[in-house]
Amino acid sequence: MVRQRTTNNGTTAAITKRTTAQAGPSVTKARGRKSNAGAVLTTKSSTNGKSRSRKTTRTSKKSNSRFSKFEREQEARLQEAMELINGENGIINGWISEMKGIAFSVMKKMDEKLNYEDACIKNLKLGFEKYQSVTTETLDHLAKIHTQSQRFRRELDNDLKRIYTTDETEINESLEHFIKGQRQTQKFLAKSNKEIHDMSALKRMLSEV
Repeated sequence: MVRQRTTNNGTTAAITKRTTAQAGPSVTKARGRKSNAGAVLTTKSSTNGKSRSRKTTRTSKKSNSRFSKFEREQEARLQEAMELINGENGIINGWISEMKGIAFSVMKKMDEKLNYEDACIKNLKLGFEKYQSVTTETLDHLAKIHTQSQRFRRELDNDLKRIYTTDETEINESLEHFIKGQRQTQKFLAKSNKEIHDMSALKRMLSEV
């Protein structure tokens, strides 16, 4: 009778078992075959163990290869991320460059504003100095005009007084000349009347003789 059974390593071993009726002279042969079957089982077990060891080794190598590949991929991704963040064209350098650009723009605008304010202050200072100069000159001219007007007024007053005094004197002199002429005329008329009267008297006297 032949019966199959599964061993621990998954292999199938054929075991030959003879019945009691087949016992006898062939028992020794059966035992020899049994011993051979055990040897075969031992050989198959050893072979299966080596095969399993090789499979385990291949699996381990494959796992190690996959893990190494995963590590390399992760390292590449990490390197790519680091390059993206810290690289020459990375996020941080881009942000730093952008901040530098903004700071430069702000500083430029501040410098332009300061320069504009300085120019305005300078123009205001020059304008104020010119205003002071013009004001001073204007005040000097006004002072001179005031002095000249006062002098002209005094001269005008003196001229008016002189004119008034001169007119009054001339009027008085003319009046005196007129009165004097009147007196001389009266004297001349009186003298003429007297001479005429004397001539009339003389004529009367001569006519009476």
